[in-house]
Amino acid sequence: MSTKQTIKELYHSGGIVTQIIGVNIAVFLAIRIVGVFLKLFNFNELSWYALVQGWLGAKTSLLSLLLKPWTFFTYAFVHFDLFHLLWNMLFLYFAGQMFLQLFSRKQFIYTYLLAAVFGLLVETLSRIIFPGLSYSVTLVGASASVMGIFMAIAFYRPKMTVLLFGMFPVKIIVLAMVFLVLDVLSLSSSGNVAHFAHIGGALFGYLSIKYPKILYQFDTVIEQVKKIFKRKPKMKVVHRQYKTDEEYNLDKKRRQEEIDRILEKISKSGYESLTKREKDFLFRHSQR
Repeated sequence: MSTKQTIKELYHSGGIVTQIIGVNIAVFLAIRIVGVFLKLFNFNELSWYALVQGWLGAKTSLLSLLLKPWTFFTYAFVHFDLFHLLWNMLFLYFAGQMFLQLFSRKQFIYTYLLAAVFGLLVETLSRIIFPGLSYSVTLVGASASVMGIFMAIAFYRPKMTVLLFGMFPVKIIVLAMVFLVLDVLSLSSSGNVAHFAHIGGALFGYLSIKYPKILYQFDTVIEQVKKIFKRKPKMKVVHRQYKTDEEYNLDKKRRQEEIDRILEKISKSGYESLTKREKDFLFRHSQR
């Protein structure tokens, strides 16, 4: 098996958590590798990073979000710093495995995406409301999404115990509150961490448990969008060849004989004794 085939096999067999992590890693590597080669050819790689940040990162400006609505989601897959990526992916892996013990694959995807949206909205509104913050910054990273997933678990199973550092048993809701309090205490800090986005992601995690219809309604919207873009099958011209009366009667007789044989088998051995072909045949012809 080639390296490409091996990677594809690992990606498809690893489950949704591994797949989301794989997308994050692939985006990070693509960004950094292009940056490396630009530098080798004596181009300014910082311009490349600025371009990626401008098109995939989410700017906390209402006008920018209206002009680039895809950034509501894409920013949650973009990392420039290796340690930022590692921390988010480790947290996502452990939180994701716990999440999938309680919820479905689809719920995991929707929570990841919608927590990112809530995180961005809360961060954007905070910079409109609070004059002590810079009006416009660009967000990147999966932190809000990870917080949403972790908080959903914490509010759904607050008494669940996790081993902190693999040694210390702690109630998951206590750990969640510690993360939340640390973010609140850091809201006025001048660092590069978007604490309001973390809180927005956590808020969605709570709301998704308190009002589970949010995810179902989002699923309905996604399915409607899929129908719009679904390729319509091409019309086919079918030349139907009609049977003679003799052929029709013979075919009808054979069908009835097969139905009688299957019904007799059911009376002797029960329905479960039928093969898949026999079940399909009986179902298909019982509708006529």
